[in-house]
Amino acid sequence: MKKLVMLSTIFVTLTFGSSLYKKFMRELYHLSEHQKIILLKTYIKAKQFGYENTMTAIAWQESQFGKYLVDLSGPSFGVFHNLVSSVARRNGKSGTSWSNSRIAERLILDYDFSFSQALAELKYWENYWRSKGKPHIWRETVGSYNGGYRWRHKKSAVRYLKYIIIRVRVLKVYMRENYFNLTK
Repeated sequence: MKKLVMLSTIFVTLTFGSSLYKKFMRELYHLSEHQKIILLKTYIKAKQFGYENTMTAIAWQESQFGKYLVDLSGPSFGVFHNLVSSVARRNGKSGTSWSNSRIAERLILDYDFSFSQALAELKYWENYWRSKGKPHIWRETVGSYNGGYRWRHKKSAVRYLKYIIIRVRVLKVYMRENYFNLTK
């Protein structure tokens, strides 16, 4: 089953990846100044952890670099759309409506807090899958960022991974060609 999911992900990426690649590349060239700031800030801040392309792709996928900071279906908030329940649990909060509201507010207003929580989530999943001896740690980590322990069994999480893979490829090219212009 696992191999089938991975093979189908690779097939879908190769089949539809080309059109998504072009679409995503166009998106990058139409960012607002605020979105460019979030892109660059994320890229630079995540570089010291080796997650520059991953976290930048997540910020892009989740909030369009800060354009959409609220998703009530999760509920998730902030540039990286951190789940309130995960942040509450990680930070020893009670999970009451009041504390969840404060967490949501902080995720929206405090980029650095949202970043730190997304980084903690990625590190948690990376360590978890490494301890299980999984061969494709990055894929497992990113899939779990969106879909949890059983991400392979969720179509939305598999699609999420596919989008992140393509966004990372696009970002590598875009940053190589535009990093100097973004830092001016």
